[in-house]
Amino acid sequence: MTTVIRPKNMPDTVSRGYSQARIDNGHISISGMVGRVGEFKPVGEDMTSQARQIFLNIETILAEMGKDLNDISKVTSYLIEPRKHLQEYNAVWKEVFVEEPYPCHTLIGIHQLVQEAYLVEVDVEIASG
Repeated sequence: MTTVIRPKNMPDTVSRGYSQARIDNGHISISGMVGRVGEFKPVGEDMTSQARQIFLNIETILAEMGKDLNDISKVTSYLIEPRKHLQEYNAVWKEVFVEEPYPCHTLIGIHQLVQEAYLVEVDVEIASG
């Protein structure tokens, strides 16, 4: 059974052809989040503000399911210019994930995201069970 999660205070992604999040047989997947507020407007031009907003957006989605950041089992982060932005991103990561068990993490350096204003995108998974 599949359940699609559509938080009211998040942009409608159905018209864009994807779900913000879905639950499939207990396994939760959250689409890539960027540091945006409202209808895909960047929250700032720096890594710190964008990364913080990403995790606030993820928290909003998780709250719809009665979950929180501690329930995340896997994170994939896509950073523009990782050598330039890694220290800032890691500082936010340590604000968000303060104690074990930490989620598994894959960090990928990329050339660009779809919209140039964004410096990072993050998707997460929560294991069933």
